[in-house]
Amino acid sequence: MFGAWQNRCDEDVVDELADCIQACANMMAWMGLTQQDVDNAMLRCLKRNRDRGRIDAPWIA
Repeated sequence: MFGAWQNRCDEDVVDELADCIQACANMMAWMGLTQQDVDNAMLRCLKRNRDRGRIDAPWIA
């Protein structure tokens, strides 16, 4: 990820992000998490980030 960001190649950065997302999804599947487990974790993450002032996007529920 660091190298792609430093080169500022948009497609390379998006590919690295996709790889990261896939790795996370693989880990969640390996752990046997349900969609509800993931949804709940994402809601907690959203709250933490809002509380920290990291999200200021009205389109994010």
